[in-house]
Amino acid sequence: MEASSERRLSEPLETVLTFLESVGKRSETELYLQLFRRFPKESFAIVAPRTSVVRESLGALADQLGFLHRLGLHAPVVLGAFDREAGQQEQDWVVEALRDVEIAAEPYAGSDPEEVRAALRDGRAPVLVLTSEPDEVLVRLARRLATRKLVILRDRGGLGPHGAARVELSPVHVLQAHASGISVINLRSDFDALIASGQLDEEDASLLARARVLLDRILGEGGGANTMLNVSSPLALLKELFTVRGAGTLIKRGSVVRSLSGYDALDLPRLVDLLESAFGRPLRAGFAERRPLRVYLEADYRGVALIEQGLEEEGDSRAVFLSKFAVQPVARGEGIGQDLWWSLVREHPSVYWRSRPDNPINPWYQTVCDGMQRGQRWHVYWRGVEPRVLPALIQDAESRVEDFAREPAHGSG
Repeated sequence: MEASSERRLSEPLETVLTFLESVGKRSETELYLQLFRRFPKESFAIVAPRTSVVRESLGALADQLGFLHRLGLHAPVVLGAFDREAGQQEQDWVVEALRDVEIAAEPYAGSDPEEVRAALRDGRAPVLVLTSEPDEVLVRLARRLATRKLVILRDRGGLGPHGAARVELSPVHVLQAHASGISVINLRSDFDALIASGQLDEEDASLLARARVLLDRILGEGGGANTMLNVSSPLALLKELFTVRGAGTLIKRGSVVRSLSGYDALDLPRLVDLLESAFGRPLRAGFAERRPLRVYLEADYRGVALIEQGLEEEGDSRAVFLSKFAVQPVARGEGIGQDLWWSLVREHPSVYWRSRPDNPINPWYQTVCDGMQRGQRWHVYWRGVEPRVLPALIQDAESRVEDFAREPAHGSG
């Protein structure tokens, strides 16, 4: 390849990476870009803006899609999927706005998945208007294209209270949140409690209920493609897609977390690969010889929490030690850590753990712990622990053996 061609390919990437450095980490952006590029062109996303976005924020929408297009990420734009107000005029506006940012946008009268697939593989952006049976069309498109992201864009952004750090559904069921709403909603574990909590207004509750129906139909009984639904504002689309924290609400069917009594019923080499990938360090020889008290494992080996016996103490309550808490880099931002955490604390309400001072997930640990003690080498956290045993537990956490050959980069360990 000629040097000029290399520059043409790298300039759009550098532009987007530089832009996203203002809202997130460059390493996260590069990671998600690699992930999105692994899939066929037609599988990246379906973008479904509400009509109010088309009428009031079309420039922002076009700019964001323009960035994606220059990265080689193409998505059909589907109008009228989440309201019935879009028509020919809105379709013409979107086509013109996308062409203004050098996207080869085309108006489509139908919704044949094969025609949409062909257009996307050719680098074109189909713009569709759904006038009847929007759910049927969305399900058919998502299934045939193996869509990874169904993105709903609305001016108000994500679901739920905006500006809160957390949304408490019960003392042992808390959802993380940010300025644009709830970060991640697991339909399997969160839906009923969230609806019953009254934390969602009528519009958000209705949208969440519809999201559950759509994902159930897209994924079916067998699972299919790992489709997830994002609700965001047009201005925050890139941050929602390219950062772990996001800038909207990620709605997913939910992780399946297995609770195991040891390593016998799992694939140990896959577990080792998961841990070493998450921590960025090799495990020391003999790691698997120390048997865990409990293993909480995401069914596809994308995340794990390892529990060990805690310090022997007198009394009825005994805290367990969280030895490892890890999520694969490519799965961060999907709420797997949250799924693992709540599976863990439901069975072990008293738990303590340690983490390096420079661990990037320490801010999250601080939202789920009852207390912590900072040290030069380790930060020690606890939850549901009696105050009288804290000095002994802190000493125990700090003195435990290290499992990695060098300092770990992520997780607790």
